[in-house]
Amino acid sequence: MTKPKYLFTKLCHLAGEAISEYRLIRDGDRIVVGLSWGKDSIMLMHVLQHLQRRAPVHFDLCAVWVDGGFNPGKHDEFGGVRRGAGLALPGRDGPDRAAGD
Repeated sequence: MTKPKYLFTKLCHLAGEAISEYRLIRDGDRIVVGLSWGKDSIMLMHVLQHLQRRAPVHFDLCAVWVDGGFNPGKHDEFGGVRRGAGLALPGRDGPDRAAGD
């Protein structure tokens, strides 16, 4: 296993343990992740998507753009990234609809 893949797998495992131990996600939850294009928010989204496919409970993920002014011009890319990841946009996509404009 390559080092980046190992690190991602390890991170997912640790996140899954914490989620389980502290019961952070329950069946039917809808989780909103604020994306700012920072490494931390992007990684969090990847980890949660990975866990979503393997979790024993069903939960929905939703992404929102958080503009802290650090990444000007990225807002235009957000819709494409969100749609490509199959994420809903609050207020636009219904809670049970796939993200698509």
